[in-house]
Amino acid sequence: MPTRRRAPLAGLAAACLLAARLLAACLLAACAGERRDGPGGSDVPAWTVDPAPLLTIGGETDDPASALERVGDVLRLRDGRIVVVNGSAELRFHTADGRLAVTQGRQGRGPGEYRGIYGIARLPGDSVAVFDGLAGRLSIVDPQGRFARAVRIPPPGARLVGALADGSVVVGPRARQWVPAGGETETSEFLYYRVPSGGDSAVTLAAVPGSRHFVVRFPDGGQGQRDLPFAAAPSAAVGDSLFFVTAGADYVIHVHTPDGRRVRTITLPRSPVPVTDADLARYRADRLAELASSPREQRLFETIFARMPKPEHFPAIGDLIVDDDGWLWVQDYPRTSDGPQSWTVLDATGAVLATATTPPGLHVRRIGRDYVLGVARDTLDLERVVLHALRR
Repeated sequence: MPTRRRAPLAGLAAACLLAARLLAACLLAACAGERRDGPGGSDVPAWTVDPAPLLTIGGETDDPASALERVGDVLRLRDGRIVVVNGSAELRFHTADGRLAVTQGRQGRGPGEYRGIYGIARLPGDSVAVFDGLAGRLSIVDPQGRFARAVRIPPPGARLVGALADGSVVVGPRARQWVPAGGETETSEFLYYRVPSGGDSAVTLAAVPGSRHFVVRFPDGGQGQRDLPFAAAPSAAVGDSLFFVTAGADYVIHVHTPDGRRVRTITLPRSPVPVTDADLARYRADRLAELASSPREQRLFETIFARMPKPEHFPAIGDLIVDDDGWLWVQDYPRTSDGPQSWTVLDATGAVLATATTPPGLHVRRIGRDYVLGVARDTLDLERVVLHALRR
């Protein structure tokens, strides 16, 4: 089992108050002693996340400079500060109590500039790796928010998955090829790569099936394409010395070493969840609502939707996250985006440690010993970064 690390402590008084609240939440959880059946029917601890956040950044505010727009990623440094990717080319460093302290980056091609940030990761020493997926470049920003250096990342594209303990990073998934899957469906194979701290080379870690699409070819030579309803998508996560990846369709997770060697396959003993007619009706209604401004696109969607194959079961897995203790959080496929989300917590061998539930509307990005950090929307549909207490 991975060694537990101490939760980060902040030096400011406000940060100390925040840490005290987090500690109190953990003590309450310990006293509660709630347990529930795990995936295999075993009795395992049931962790929860407080519904009300301890800290909020962005959302409804009187200060335009504090507003967030298209949050790309977010992480928490060991001293409690929070780093937010705001838009496609700006990093915002916030104090442990949420105040904006430093901004770094802008649109451009020069040092410390970005064409499009496709993920950030915390490096040893609390430097931040910033992946510019459009430029194929990894920039290193020091803990004070100052640009330090940049290296080339081959191949460009995809997203930054995370950083290993040796400073190398994992990027992906990147589509290698489109493969006919029979009828009018097409699928892709996705690759993940490890790039050493010096950049300029890449090692293939894993190849997994990608998402499936349905293509309609019309008599006039045109075609239309849509994702299949509830299509599975790959997900991956990085620990200090291990890489976890799933295709998402089944309850199967592959574990790789940094050189790409598969050392373990984890299978969760669960039954697939059937897709009902009501689920398909809700899917259709949601897509039509998204296309409400274009009747032509609505008609095209209706044509394609009527002809595409319908799934019998939901995908198994939605997301993978490795927390600060090195434990793997596996999200059940989210059948709705606005409901509470269920997670199973595993150690590196696949043993179930706990189950957990996160609040409705929270898109989890990072998990620590006593917190969950993510992105949500307020009542005005404005983005905000939120920090919730985790009760173990």
